[in-house]
Amino acid sequence: MKHRALIVAALGITGWSFAAAASAAVLTAIRVNDPANITQAGDTRALTPMQAIAVGDVISAGARGKVELQFAGTGLLTLSSLGDLQVFEAQEARNKQLALAKLKLLGGALRVDSRAANGKAAQDVRLNVGSLKTRIINAQAWAANTAEGDTLCLLSGTVSVQTDGAEERLSAPGNCIRREPDGQLNRFPVERDAVVVGAIDATRFANVTTPIIAAASRRPDTDIAVLPAVSTPMAGKGGWTVVVLSLSRPEPVAARAQVLADQGLPAVTRTATVNGMTMHRVAVGSFATQAEARAYASRTLAKNGIKGWPSPL
Repeated sequence: MKHRALIVAALGITGWSFAAAASAAVLTAIRVNDPANITQAGDTRALTPMQAIAVGDVISAGARGKVELQFAGTGLLTLSSLGDLQVFEAQEARNKQLALAKLKLLGGALRVDSRAANGKAAQDVRLNVGSLKTRIINAQAWAANTAEGDTLCLLSGTVSVQTDGAEERLSAPGNCIRREPDGQLNRFPVERDAVVVGAIDATRFANVTTPIIAAASRRPDTDIAVLPAVSTPMAGKGGWTVVVLSLSRPEPVAARAQVLADQGLPAVTRTATVNGMTMHRVAVGSFATQAEARAYASRTLAKNGIKGWPSPL
C-alpha cells in the first residue's frame, strides 16, 4: 500500500486547474474498511472514520479496503478496493448554486450518489475517469478506471459524458459507456457484462441497495453479487486454461481474480514470461485440450460478458 500511495502522490494535479479554495469539512470519510490510506502533501497515513478530506488529498483503498465519503452533508461517494481518488475542489452550496465537487478517479472503481436527500439539495459532482469527463447531478453513477478501460454506468437519473470533445447524456439506468484500451468507445447495457455487475455491487456497503442488479442472488456473508450459476470446469491436470486478463502490474490482476472468484468462477492468478517481461494473468479453469478451452471461452464466459482466450498452462 505504501508503494501505491507514493505513486498516487507523484501523479500530482497535472491536467487540472480547479480552484483550491474549499472547506475540508465539506467532504468527510464516514465509513472505512481497512486497509485505506490518505495522502496529504506527500504524507501517507491510515484513513480513519469521520476524518475530513481536503483539496489535493488522495484517498486509496487497499486490496480488501473500501471507503465511503459524505459530500455536502448528504451525497455519498464509495471507493472500492484498489481504488485511488483525488479531490480537486469541494464547495458547499452557495448563491443558489449546488454544492460542487471536482474529482479524479486515478484507478479502481467509484460509486457516486449526488441525489437530494434529508431536506438538502442535490450536488454537482464532476468526475474525470481517464479520458471520460463526467457530470453527475442529482443522479447515481458508477465509474471505473481499470485495465479494461474507462467506464461509466448510470444507476439512476441522468449524467452527461464528454468524449472526444462531444457531450452525450446517459438517461436510461443500466446504460454504460467505455473507452476501450485501443481508444474505441463502446456502449453497452450493464447486464451484458457480468464483471461490471459484480464490480458495481462491490462498491456498496451492506445496507445499500442497487435496483438495477437486485435480481442477483446474494451470499448471506458478503455484499458481493453472485451471478446466476455458470457451468465451470473441474480443477484437474489439463494442459490449457482461459486467460481473461494479462498485465505487467499484479494489483489490478489480483482484484479482477477476486471479483470473478466471488462470482463463483474458478479464477486464479498466474505469471508468464512474454518477450522477457513477467506478465500477471487471471486464468479460469483447467482443460485437457485447446479446443475445450476455446469452447469454454466462447460459449460460457462470453455469454456472461467475459472476454478470454486459450493459453497453455
